[in-house]
Amino acid sequence: WDWHWAWFPIVLSVYGYRVVHVATLFVMLQLKTWFATGIIAGFVSLLGIVMVAAWVAPLVISFQVLRSQRDTEKPATQRVVMVAGYLVGGYLVAHFVQLAVAWIFGKFGI
Repeated sequence: WDWHWAWFPIVLSVYGYRVVHVATLFVMLQLKTWFATGIIAGFVSLLGIVMVAAWVAPLVISFQVLRSQRDTEKPATQRVVMVAGYLVGGYLVAHFVQLAVAWIFGKFGI
């Protein structure tokens, strides 16, 4: 039995909350700038999708490693440790990206 699947639902719930939060924020930003044209509207859309991608990417990479689609030459225990690193590191990077985007939006009053 692969024990690493036992803790994955906990991580999925934490990441799931964050993904839903930033995806909702992205949709809100799209609706807010629906009729806006120009560089600022494009910039807002780009930052919104960057936030979503920052939260989704660690999940996709981790799932690929767990399904043995990535880093297959490494032993299973090393892949599990790598997944933990991807998820923790990805959480920190995505959180930093979200804070940076919020700071930028605050500077522009968006």
